Amino acid sequence: MQKTLSIIAPTGSGVFYFPGFVKIDAMRGTGQWGHVSEYDVVIDDQALDEVSVVSIGSTDNRPGDQYPGNISLGRAILFGYPMYVHYTVEPAPSWNVEKTMVITGQSWEILAYVKGFVAIDGIQRRGDWDRLDVVVRYRPNDPELHKITVSTTAPDRDLPANAIDLGVIWQNDMARYARYTDEIVTPTP
Repeated sequence: MQKTLSIIAPTGSGVFYFPGFVKIDAMRGTGQWGHVSEYDVVIDDQALDEVSVVSIGSTDNRPGDQYPGNISLGRAILFGYPMYVHYTVEPAPSWNVEKTMVITGQSWEILAYVKGFVAIDGIQRRGDWDRLDVVVRYRPNDPELHKITVSTTAPDRDLPANAIDLGVIWQNDMARYARYTDEIVTPTP
């Protein structure tokens, strides 16, 4: 269902992120010198998961709708000078939100498939046995599937090709060297 919100913003300038954006229905000058306007923004409350970037701009020589992509809001007077106000709409960029999760497994090898893998932020022993907690950082919006292999070795610290060192962990009074490899796996359709 469509609803109308009224926002107050500078006349002819501003960038806003609106969930469920449909259109700007009207603009009214409210400031003493025209520097502030009230905008009636129509949103669809059934489409709140779709976010739009709405940019309000102005030109002083001709209506904004004469430029490709601009939607005219009409003429306004700012400090006694006429200007034409318009807006453009673009989809919001995908958010690169990062999250963490903990994977627990045997210390000699932990194999996991993680969508949107970024990095391993930490590794620690769990209990008295050969179990490890691995703190994994990932981006839920990233579609790439990664095959992550975490392993420990002793007594040598030689890293295999493409492995990343995670440091030393102590198990049964013995230093073990932790490392991981990351391989991008092509997702199956």
